[in-house]
Amino acid sequence: MLTGCASTEEIADEPEPTYIAETTDEVLAAPTSVPLSGGTEAARASDETVRIDRPKNGLAEVVVETKADDRHEVIRDLVVEARNLLRKVELQYVFTGKGRRETLRGRPVAFALWSEASQSWSVAHVEIPRPPVRWRPGGRPMPFVLRAPGITAQHVKGTGAERLMFSFRKGDEPLKVYGRKFPVFDSKLIAKRRWRAVAETAKPIVYLPFTADTLDPRFVTDGRDYLRATATRAIEELRRAAVPSSAFPGKLLADVVPAEVIMTLAVIEQTDDIDFRRTQLKAFEEVLSQYGLKREEAYRFSISRAKAIGPMQFTNRRGNGTYALVVRRCPGARLDPNFERGATDLLNAMKAAICLFDIELRQMPAQIREAYWDNKTVLGIFPVAAYNGGPRNVTRLRRVLDRMGVSITALRAAPATGTQPGTITSDLAVPCPCVWREGPDGVTPVVHRKVPKHHQPARGALVISRRAVTAASLALTVLALAPAALTQPAPLELRVMTFNIWYGGEQVNFASVAEVIRAAKADVVGIQEPDGNLYRLADAVGFAHVDPRRNLISRFPLFDSGLGRRTGSDPVPSSITALDASHLYAWVMVRPGEVVAIANTHLSSADYGPEAVRDGAPLAAVLELEQRVRVPQVEPFLALPEILKDIPLFLTGDLNTPSHRDWSSAVQPVRSEVIRYPIEWPVTRR
Repeated sequence: MLTGCASTEEIADEPEPTYIAETTDEVLAAPTSVPLSGGTEAARASDETVRIDRPKNGLAEVVVETKADDRHEVIRDLVVEARNLLRKVELQYVFTGKGRRETLRGRPVAFALWSEASQSWSVAHVEIPRPPVRWRPGGRPMPFVLRAPGITAQHVKGTGAERLMFSFRKGDEPLKVYGRKFPVFDSKLIAKRRWRAVAETAKPIVYLPFTADTLDPRFVTDGRDYLRATATRAIEELRRAAVPSSAFPGKLLADVVPAEVIMTLAVIEQTDDIDFRRTQLKAFEEVLSQYGLKREEAYRFSISRAKAIGPMQFTNRRGNGTYALVVRRCPGARLDPNFERGATDLLNAMKAAICLFDIELRQMPAQIREAYWDNKTVLGIFPVAAYNGGPRNVTRLRRVLDRMGVSITALRAAPATGTQPGTITSDLAVPCPCVWREGPDGVTPVVHRKVPKHHQPARGALVISRRAVTAASLALTVLALAPAALTQPAPLELRVMTFNIWYGGEQVNFASVAEVIRAAKADVVGIQEPDGNLYRLADAVGFAHVDPRRNLISRFPLFDSGLGRRTGSDPVPSSITALDASHLYAWVMVRPGEVVAIANTHLSSADYGPEAVRDGAPLAAVLELEQRVRVPQVEPFLALPEILKDIPLFLTGDLNTPSHRDWSSAVQPVRSEVIRYPIEWPVTRR
């Protein structure tokens, strides 16, 4: 059986990434290599190619300083600005040699840098080796070329699209990295050595890997909630499709794997075991922070040395990898048959992972399967181990647990010892990898000890056994975070905004429209008059979720309600678009299992009431006009509170009518030039 990914070892070098939708000066002279004296300085931008040595204390990644409550919003806005800036930046390709000896020297990468001191942006162009060099932390430094006058740089980590990151400094000021532009090359053109075509057809991706600049507790919490919401949705889609389990005949696949286990796997697949042993929970927080900040974009470009891709690390292997396997063996799940698209879509990949779990469970001994059914959350470590190493990894894990004296029925998640329910202290003081078992003294860790040399199995088996225990240790520790998603949540503040952007925002200034939404710190916005710019606006604001039926953009996931269908001669509300009146509202998932409803409207501006008043129409004529034009358009929405019962409902829109509160008898004497007589405007009164 194939495994989900090759290992959880630290990723040192990354293969050519998969492109997922989203001319320069030549240097003909051969590059030179100029080592800096002592190897302790960072590279400084110049016209020369510079190779640097990694200092023992490299440039530290810096952190935004602002109010704790607002920091995540500041970061999000800066990331959006950086992305918009980089889209206009041209990458600088450098060719060396002439004629048949001409070659593309390296891979150009651009970074968007923010100066807190000057409150301004700059762009640093860095050229890294092509093909990627084999690089490991603490090992030989990676050579690079920097083109950014007055700025110094230090390679921090990674070599590929998912993890490559540098630190930058201008004088004494550390610059913050909020964006990166990275080109993906056509491997076939590289093989043919058609370097000009490689550069011309390169597909740049604007994507921000993890940096300490973007680590924030709010993103960690949001990331955990987002993973749980996506895992829950994946399970519910499998339940609606009634997909059967192969491991447990007569059971539904949706009942085999809890959401906590799948969200745990999503964290583990992007957490390497070396980071876990070094930093404990900080390694998890970095992964969760990425999901909280980038949501479905997180880890789309992740690729292992075994060429497993995406958030759940599936392989292809010319149609014989894990993804093709689950597509064939789990047809009822209706997985996307396209490997690159399906493996990089988190929701689809989670459904595929559930299918793979079920396949792996079917091959396990009956004793493990039976114990798993009674304690799915904790004993999910066995399918996790299989996911990372196949059935043999399960056998090795079982043997190691026996050697450690741990019964599978005594296994427990790491204890929650933090000050908040469902949290763990960052200093566990436990030399992991370890597992947790329940005994007379409560839940205690059992550490995986090195076996005496004369008792050691073959080196490969020992390494794999350690990885199996590490995967189990990761799982049991991450699972301790799951209860926090189940405890009574704190009150949630939701900012809902309505905005008529006037002919797609082009009549004013489109960039200013996006800036106004960001300044308002809105979470969900009902847009009127998007005129084809809805997706463009969401992208400019930094919102990942768009509902084109109702012209909504949102920071939170949006789901179609499936309600509000018209029948017969019911009036057609002009609330959605001229072509679609089937669904009146959408669900906004603000937290796992928690939704609010939102509807958006734009009532007709024809026969505008205040203009009729201005032109001398009597009150009765104005009211008759409103009853004829706008009241029928708003009527369908008045039934929503009864349909939704206790679910919060928001109605955004441009009503094209004044408020009855403004045209009252108290206000009329003050504004008699406009309000000639008080009016109970029926649209707002209702």
